[in-house]
Amino acid sequence: MYAGCGSGPPSGAACQTQTGVAGDTITVTSGGATVATAITSADGGYRVDVPAGLYGLEESKGRQTTRVQVDAGLIVVANFTVS
Repeated sequence: MYAGCGSGPPSGAACQTQTGVAGDTITVTSGGATVATAITSADGGYRVDVPAGLYGLEESKGRQTTRVQVDAGLIVVANFTVS
């Protein structure tokens, strides 16, 4: 899963840019345990590679959360709006 345009989407598809927040910590959880973390890049982008499953995501600056379903072989985009 990824957001923003850090290195562009892994599929190489066109990437729509927005002003991002650098240095935000994204925490990925499954079953109540942290399975991955990422720090957003200068443009607010991040990328986390995880196996198929249901995950919780939390971003640290705005304390927002969301849940995403990751299916095998597919890309999931998870964006947060931080004000």
